Amino acid sequence: MIAEAIERNAENHPDDLAVIGPDQQFTFTQFRDAVRHCANRLHADGLGPGDVVGISVADDVANFIATFALLRLGCVQVLLPTRETASVRADLAARVGCRVCLSDAPGEVSGHGADDAADDGLARLAVARGMDDVDRVPHRPDADDLAMFLTSSGTTGRPKIAALTHGNLVGQAGHWIAPPHRIVHLRLSSMEYNNTRKLRLHSVRAASTNVFVAPVGADAIETCHRYGVTFIGLTVPQARELVRRARAEGRSLPEGCRMRIGGSSVSRELRAEVVDHLTPHLGVTYATSEFGSVATARPEHFDIDPASVGMVHDGVELEIVDAAGKPLPSGSRGEIRVRAPDMLGTYHGDPEASAKAFRDGWFYPGDVGRLLPGNLLAIDGRADDMMSMASMNVFPSEIEAVVGRHPDVAECAAFSVRSGSIGDIPMVAIVPVGNAADTDAVLSFAREHLGRRSPRRVLPLDAIPVTAAGKVDRISLRSLFLEGPGGGA
Repeated sequence: MIAEAIERNAENHPDDLAVIGPDQQFTFTQFRDAVRHCANRLHADGLGPGDVVGISVADDVANFIATFALLRLGCVQVLLPTRETASVRADLAARVGCRVCLSDAPGEVSGHGADDAADDGLARLAVARGMDDVDRVPHRPDADDLAMFLTSSGTTGRPKIAALTHGNLVGQAGHWIAPPHRIVHLRLSSMEYNNTRKLRLHSVRAASTNVFVAPVGADAIETCHRYGVTFIGLTVPQARELVRRARAEGRSLPEGCRMRIGGSSVSRELRAEVVDHLTPHLGVTYATSEFGSVATARPEHFDIDPASVGMVHDGVELEIVDAAGKPLPSGSRGEIRVRAPDMLGTYHGDPEASAKAFRDGWFYPGDVGRLLPGNLLAIDGRADDMMSMASMNVFPSEIEAVVGRHPDVAECAAFSVRSGSIGDIPMVAIVPVGNAADTDAVLSFAREHLGRRSPRRVLPLDAIPVTAAGKVDRISLRSLFLEGPGGGA
C-alpha cells in the first residue's frame, strides 16, 4: 500500500531527505516518525478504519503528514480546501458522510482534540505535530479498503466524486513515469489540489525528496537551483509564467531538470518556449483524477502531431470509439475510452454520472482524440467543448492551434456562443502581445488557415480565465463576451 512506502524508505534511506519545507526539513526516518505521531494522536482521539475525515490544511508539509497519517489509520479522507467557501465544504462533506475535519487554521482550533464548530458545521481536530517513533496504530488497510474521495468538476453541475481504494492508488502510481533514479520533486500547486496530492503520494512511493517551498507566484527557477530540484510539475498557466520569468531574467532550470506539464492542452508554442528557455527535458501528460496518468509525450513526439500527448503507458488499454462504442481504425477521430487493472468503476452516490462514464469495464473520460501509429495519442478536445455549427464539428483546439501562431497573440482560448439558427458560433479570446492587437488581422489570419471553421469575433482580455484545476474556463469566456460591448451572437 502507499502508506507502507514511508516505512520502506526509512529502512532503505534513513538519513536522506524526504521533505524540504520553508522552515524545516525531514529525513525519511523523521518523516516516518512525524506520520506515526500524527496517526497515534488521531487514533487516541477515536479515529479509525472507515471513518471519513476532511482535510482543510493550508500548510503543505502539515497536509502531507496528515494525508499519510490518515492512510495509515485506514480512514477515508476528502479534501475540503481552505480556498473554498464554507457552504461548498459543507456540501461536499455531507455528500461523503464527513463530520470531522483536520485543520491548521488559526482561531479555528483551540488545541489538539478541540471540537470547535467552524462555519461549515464540521468538528475540528488540529493536525498533530511532533515526533514519535512508536507505532500504536493496530490496523493496516487492505487493497479493497477505501482510501480517499476525489472530486472531478466536469463542465457543469455539482462535482463528481471518485472513491479510490488503496489498491486504486497503487495501480495509478504504477502509471507515474519517473526517471530511473530518485528525484527531488517540486510542484507549484499546493496539496489542496487533487492532482498534486496524488502525484506527491506517487513520488514518495518512488523514494523521492519532496520540496514544499515555492508557492504559486514565487521564483520557482531560483528554488530549483537552490535545492537541486530534478523534477518539476506545473499546470499550463504556471508554465507560461515560468517561461516569462526565464525570458526576462535569462535564466533556465538546472541542467538535467525534467519538467512535466498537465491539467489541460499544451500548445505547440508553449512546448517550444519551454524547450528553448527552460529545459529540453519536457514531458506533457494526459491524466484524469479518476484514472490517473494515461499517456506522456516527450519532445520527440511534439512535431508528429500538434495535439500529441505522447505514448499510452504500458498497462493502460486505450481505444477510440464511435457513438455506439465501436472501435475505430487508427487515425480516426472519436471518443477515448481506457481501462487498466485497479481502476475504479463508479462515482460515489451518482448513478447517472457513473452510467455515462463507466461502461462495460471501460472508463470514458469525455475527451475526443485519435490513436496514431506507434500507440501515440492525440487529444482534440473535450466532447462537451465541441462546437456544432451548421452540421460541422469544430474543436477549440483547432482554432487555438492557428490563432496562437499569430505574432500579436500571447495566449488564446476558443469558445462558442449559441445561435438558434446555425448552432454554436466559434469565438476566440486572446491576450495580446504588448498593449493591443489588431483583431481584424487576427480574424483574417484565422480565416486564411481555418476557412469556415474560423472564429467570428475576437475578445481581447488581460488574462484567460481558468478553473481551479488550471483548465480554460469557457463558461466564463462566454459570459464575458455576452456581457461586453456588442455582446451576443
